[in-house]
Amino acid sequence: MILVNSAICNYFFTKEIRKEKVKENLTSNILFSQLIFIVIFITLGITCFYRFFLY
Repeated sequence: MILVNSAICNYFFTKEIRKEKVKENLTSNILFSQLIFIVIFITLGITCFYRFFLY
């Protein structure tokens, strides 16, 4: 469930970044923060699956 939610959040976050990039010509700093969010949500998802199936 968290993996699905994080995938949806990442999709909309990527969509908003593209809009802002067109408006302001942003650098790769936003892309780096997006990758950090993706890693955090994947880690949370794996942890939740681990706890769900192990306990």
